[in-house]
Amino acid sequence: MDLENNSEEHIKRTKKQAKRGCLTWLVILIAVPIVLIVGTFSYEMYFKERKLVTSHSPSEIHMIEVVEKGEAAWFGPSSVRIKYGWWKYVDRSVALK
Repeated sequence: MDLENNSEEHIKRTKKQAKRGCLTWLVILIAVPIVLIVGTFSYEMYFKERKLVTSHSPSEIHMIEVVEKGEAAWFGPSSVRIKYGWWKYVDRSVALK
């Protein structure tokens, strides 16, 4: 009798663990592609830099670089970063009329 009870409990516990495992894999298989798609979209729209212009001083000591940050959404203004010095920059918004 005790052996049957222990066996039934073991079966119930195993079924419960199997359900948790399936649910975990289902969440992983759904969440990972969503996170990858949203991450890629966010990077392209807000963080990706595309070099527009680089200008050097006549003595080749200083350099100014203008890059577009992200992409302009729906014909809106572009975000532009003007880099100068080692870690100095100015962010501006540029719209064409």
